[in-house]
Amino acid sequence: MQSIDLICSICFILATLSMKFDAVDGLPSGKQWTEWNTIGGGVKWLANCDFPGFDIRFEHIPVELCAKTCIDSSGCNAFSWIDGWCYLKNIPATSLKRVPSPRGSCGFLPWEFSNSGFIS
Repeated sequence: MQSIDLICSICFILATLSMKFDAVDGLPSGKQWTEWNTIGGGVKWLANCDFPGFDIRFEHIPVELCAKTCIDSSGCNAFSWIDGWCYLKNIPATSLKRVPSPRGSCGFLPWEFSNSGFIS
């Protein structure tokens, strides 16, 4: 009987962890991975979204330069572009959650999160 209880406990823990990982909306897991577009160098991005907070710098540049600026900036692992402004971000993996923003787009550098265990 103890082994059944142990197995049930392990299943519950794994299910709970799985739900927490899926709840991290910005990070691709399961079905969410297919939502992201891929651009040069493997950068993932989506239209109509924002990653609020965690700004390290911002500048007024065209949307097509925002991802490259993040790649070239030390500490940047994600970005949002809204109304002509590129917001470079350093977001902990557990806080990478996107919100709707009809005036912009957001993206992240998957290789900057690979050590977190969220992205393989």
